[in-house]
Amino acid sequence: MNNGYQEKDRLSKLSISATEEVAIKQRADRVGKEIGEAISSFLAEIMISILTTWPQASSPRSQTTHQGSEDILKAGEVAEILKISKAMAYRLIKQGEIPAIQFGRTTRVRRQDLEEFIRAHVM
Repeated sequence: MNNGYQEKDRLSKLSISATEEVAIKQRADRVGKEIGEAISSFLAEIMISILTTWPQASSPRSQTTHQGSEDILKAGEVAEILKISKAMAYRLIKQGEIPAIQFGRTTRVRRQDLEEFIRAHVM
């Protein structure tokens, strides 16, 4: 079967014309871009809120050299502190046992939250 025939066959099963399919794809593309922009804007608002409410936080440029940056831990660091696997640390974070901040696919844990988790499970 050639691609033209497959496309025509698929469209006839869906009962839409090629023009309608193009219009749908264009609309989906526009909506996707709008969603992406909205998510980017929302993420920026969250980051600004975090930077302005945490006393140890500063501007993003100085974050890498700021003394308080060690108060934010990666999942691997959480695993090292707890002497567990990284997978187990991610599981505890995902289940909400350890509070975390999520930026897209990036996960971070405040040292203070980890210390509270440890206190709650030791006593």
